[in-house]
Amino acid sequence: MIIIAILRLILLLPTLFLGMLFTLLGGMIPVQIRGANLAQWAALFSARSFNHIMNVQVEVSEPERLRKHAGFIFPTHDTYMDIVLPVAVTPVRFVAAVEVKKIPFIGRMGSGFGVVYMDRRNKDDRARVRQLLREEASYPPIVLYPEGMLDGKPGIAPFRYGAFELAQEAQKPYLLIAIVYEPFWKVKWKGETIYHVLWRHARTWRLKAKLIVLDEVMPTAMDDPKELAKSAERTIIRALAQSEYPDYSVVSVDDKPVKPALSWETDPNA
Repeated sequence: MIIIAILRLILLLPTLFLGMLFTLLGGMIPVQIRGANLAQWAALFSARSFNHIMNVQVEVSEPERLRKHAGFIFPTHDTYMDIVLPVAVTPVRFVAAVEVKKIPFIGRMGSGFGVVYMDRRNKDDRARVRQLLREEASYPPIVLYPEGMLDGKPGIAPFRYGAFELAQEAQKPYLLIAIVYEPFWKVKWKGETIYHVLWRHARTWRLKAKLIVLDEVMPTAMDDPKELAKSAERTIIRALAQSEYPDYSVVSVDDKPVKPALSWETDPNA
């Protein structure tokens, strides 16, 4: 597998470079196709090329619901592949930590197709992003990860309610998605560089990934964002436990997250 891994990474470099180039160029051309700009379509084809090179076999439970959704998308977040997969299915945008902007290729591509970067430690910048998202168009949908950070273990950590509060304020629906992998441990990411993760992934003959499309929720002014977050946790936990992927056989206790609450304010690896 060492030789195959090297060949994959050799193919990946020009693919990512061209993807970055076309994404940046597409962002400069004021043309839209089916509601998405050229940069977002370039990112989609780049993500699909990545999956093909790395032999990621993707299954989506209800692809049309995902492709037609307008608003927010709230997926689980355990690995860098949680970012690649939605892009490979449909044009999307993201809210991402400002640190992501520094990742080679990925940061530049994100700038091209409309990623909103946020300094989570800066209260004023968080307020700026919240206001921006309230005013943004609903399509392409905006991906937010309610867990807030990677943990490197299957399952979910308690959801932060800020994402649900934002959807409520913006009066936009959110779509819940559970993402599972087999084998999960080949693409886990915590406390290591992206290069280490890519090398481990490249040495894996095949990765199976499934996006389980769950509830679409339209929050009302009467809803409690904290209760919306808890309800989303329960929905996703049940989907993970029923996925039949071995690494997700034990992901909850009484429908409650088994991973600890995480904080980017105290975790040096956030």
